Amino acid sequence: MKTDSQLTIRENIEDLFPDENPMIFWDNLDDAIIGYDDKQMRVVYSSSKIIDELIHQGMNEEEAIEWFEYNIDCAYVGEHTPIICQDGVLYL
Repeated sequence: MKTDSQLTIRENIEDLFPDENPMIFWDNLDDAIIGYDDKQMRVVYSSSKIIDELIHQGMNEEEAIEWFEYNIDCAYVGEHTPIICQDGVLYL
């Protein structure tokens, strides 16, 4: 069993809210999670970490930015849509 310090942020969130967790997690982007909003029950992702993770998964920087802009940053999947923290470099 993992200790609290060995758990990912996603695992910590899931442990904190085991029964009634309406939070939405983006697939394959757990390393980009930086926290959560416990009032609105929304996961918070770092925009720069999402871009980095997409690059790590095999996209070049331009593809990763475009994928992020069209498929993640503008996505709305209901009231628990994850929050994207615009940190780091602004991609224009």
